[in-house]
Amino acid sequence: MKDTKLFQNDKLKNKKHIIWCGVFIVIALSLWGFIVCSVVNEINITPSIKQSPIQLLMEEKAYQLKLEGYTFDIQPIGAITLWGIITSISQAKSEEGKLFIDICLLWGKNLELYQRNDFQCWHHDGRCHLKVKGSDRELFNIAEFSNSHVLLVNNTIKQQMQSLVVGDQIKLVGKLINIKKANNSKWVKSSFVRLDVGDGACEIILPSSIDVLVKYKKTNNMIYHILFSIVILLLILKLICLRRKFN
Repeated sequence: MKDTKLFQNDKLKNKKHIIWCGVFIVIALSLWGFIVCSVVNEINITPSIKQSPIQLLMEEKAYQLKLEGYTFDIQPIGAITLWGIITSISQAKSEEGKLFIDICLLWGKNLELYQRNDFQCWHHDGRCHLKVKGSDRELFNIAEFSNSHVLLVNNTIKQQMQSLVVGDQIKLVGKLINIKKANNSKWVKSSFVRLDVGDGACEIILPSSIDVLVKYKKTNNMIYHILFSIVILLLILKLICLRRKFN
């Protein structure tokens, strides 16, 4: 009887130990979720991207631009200086599409929604799609959001654009243009207003400079996730060892 009681006590201690390990894992996951929301995703917003874009009408004659074997007619319609945080970035796979990189930018009061992770943003077929959560839909200002098609006018601009990632805070300077292939009669026109939506609401930009004001530090996020994965893996291995020991 004495040996049986000892065995039962050991088994009970083992179950309690497993339960406490499970509780510890749940607590660790909860704390990790808190860290991800409050620390990892914390964004240092530079004051520059809180301001509105500067757009000026301009009169300039149309001209031709040869790029990657294509000849385009370019009609400048305005000058633009645009600040914002990149919420989505995409490049089409077609030969002509590769001459542009599409970026969705956010600025102004919409940055508060971005910091709270209250919306999702993605590209599809050259369009920028947006989904705002719950009651924050009423707070979202369409005038502080843009989908810009940026022409990769030279190798320097191309390298700068291709190095950008979601979360980068940038300043983009250039010209708003209407554009068409030289042998085509149909112009693709740039928007010049902030409140339009749908087809034709995008800016087509011939950039002169791109400055990264704050680079998104994705390395920090990667380190956090690697460390967390190691902790969880060690806990799982410990539980496996305990089960084998007492079975």
